[in-house]
Amino acid sequence: RLLHVIQTNDEFVVVLGGDAAAAGHGNHFRQSYLMEFHRILAPVLARMGVKLVTRNLSVGHGLGTVQSSLGFSSLYGQDIDVLIWDCGMTESSDPKYADLFFRQGLMSQKRTGKVPFLMLGGNSNSDGLFQLLRWLHNEADINVGQLGTATFSLPQTESVDQAQSLPKALQFVNCASGAHEACQENLHCTHCWIDRSDIPDPKKLFADLAMSEKDKATATTPSDGSHDNTQRFWYPGWRQQLLLGRNLAYAILDALQDAVQIFSSDTMGGPPLEDEEWHVTGLYDNMRDKLKTLLAQTDGDDAKRCYALATEAGLPPRICNVPMQGATQMTPRPFPNETSIAALLPTDDSSKIPSNPQTVQYPGQDVHNDCMDIHDVDVPQVVSLRRRQLKEDMQALDTFHQEEDLYAAMPPRFRAIHQSRRVREEAQHIFQTSRSLAASATTPLGSGWQIRGEKPGQCDGEYLSICGRESTNPCPLLGHHDSRGEIVGTDASGWLVLNLPNVKERIVAVTIAFYEAPETSTNRELASLDRKLLASVVPTNDDFRFEFAFDGGEVTSWDKTKMAEKLKTVIRKVETVTLLDDTASADEATTMQVAMRIKGCSTSSCLFAISHVYWA
Repeated sequence: RLLHVIQTNDEFVVVLGGDAAAAGHGNHFRQSYLMEFHRILAPVLARMGVKLVTRNLSVGHGLGTVQSSLGFSSLYGQDIDVLIWDCGMTESSDPKYADLFFRQGLMSQKRTGKVPFLMLGGNSNSDGLFQLLRWLHNEADINVGQLGTATFSLPQTESVDQAQSLPKALQFVNCASGAHEACQENLHCTHCWIDRSDIPDPKKLFADLAMSEKDKATATTPSDGSHDNTQRFWYPGWRQQLLLGRNLAYAILDALQDAVQIFSSDTMGGPPLEDEEWHVTGLYDNMRDKLKTLLAQTDGDDAKRCYALATEAGLPPRICNVPMQGATQMTPRPFPNETSIAALLPTDDSSKIPSNPQTVQYPGQDVHNDCMDIHDVDVPQVVSLRRRQLKEDMQALDTFHQEEDLYAAMPPRFRAIHQSRRVREEAQHIFQTSRSLAASATTPLGSGWQIRGEKPGQCDGEYLSICGRESTNPCPLLGHHDSRGEIVGTDASGWLVLNLPNVKERIVAVTIAFYEAPETSTNRELASLDRKLLASVVPTNDDFRFEFAFDGGEVTSWDKTKMAEKLKTVIRKVETVTLLDDTASADEATTMQVAMRIKGCSTSSCLFAISHVYWA
């Protein structure tokens, strides 16, 4: 795989789906282990003409991967080389959630034909998860691996005084039985704000800013879950995150060293490298052929996991063998403008397109944060690659504040390839979004829908992206990308009309919730209301109706009893309803228009929220 991206000057894409621990909560976002991995590997691959794309798409707030797995090809992306699942806190009780994640990850990589290398992350380890990977490897030759914690044989921390004799990165990691309290007190290194000359009074931007360690320790999480500053003892600290990131980097760098040796020995007589050493078409074709048969099987304990999840959640069983698309207001997500629900609205009338009420309060990269320093560890020595240039590349990473800085590290001919690729991709994303907006609505689009709870900025889980910094954030320097964004409305909001592109299998589902809302709330106020679920799953008033229609056709209307029957819990905090499951798939993919609204909520003052839309 590495020889292939070096030969083709392609991007090497690593994607992580996980929970709060994998997202790095309790730490800065760039202290999460996938970002630490990126800090080490990006400049090394850049010298070889390869752009590393690393996306930490993990989310906190008690969620995991399933809400995005149901729309994988859009919400985790395509062209993935390494795909990591790490939900040890929220989904590890049953491997069926990881099964859906990996199945969709394997099926969704159509654009370039890649079949990703599958990994379990450092916070996830169980016999069921290992059995899942073994099944995929034995039956379909899928490349699999598991990231360990890298703590075996590390020196123990016995006390605060004794810890000072250890390298800073290894202090308070492997704790003796009598040192757990000291280890918990030294888990984190974070700053909510660092003084800078261009913002003399940060309180003007962030009214609730935690200016001291005491403030930071007592800062609370808003009820809408828009950010999480809490440093819980069960979250891995910065040292554990750093260790996991370097462990993953070591695995890739070790393979890279082998790739370089193969290239050097096989081209000693002159280039080019023999095709069989770097062509991957045969490898991927073999995997895809075996997957087509394997993923359709329903017999046997291994094959039943995903189908059992679909049955329990009232979802079409075909989610286990058909690649799914999706849109959401939750973050992080790749290409945020393209993959939002708002991007599916069939109108160019700005008054009807909801916008995020939150904005990024200041631009550009943050000032130097000493919590990001590498801390007395010679990374090149750790990975056993003793090249002076490599060491200089790694030490220079802190100067990479934007994508252009990384391109500058590439040889000129490679730099031009990646820059032109980026221009083409951006043009394609703009075209796809504008095409959706240009189509007219067959059902009149309402004007009372609002966005709530979504972080502002480029929240795509990448290292250099700026996300958050919203005015309500008491700790903006943490820089986390995850938020529970939704499209919200009431019975006065009218129809929510969405254009769903490339529908062929005729599957449509949505993730929804009902919240309390004061009867006097205006449309604009909906975006700032507290997230307080109704006492019942759906509104209880007799005149409640949930209505939907496809392509301007017949309207289907469900009362409270039918809605309660159709609304299913996939996992905690994720309730979905299937709107369409027609097994007579179309001959060609088309754009389908779906319209939804609620009626009869004026007396109970309910707020209708949609976080995800899925289709195939």
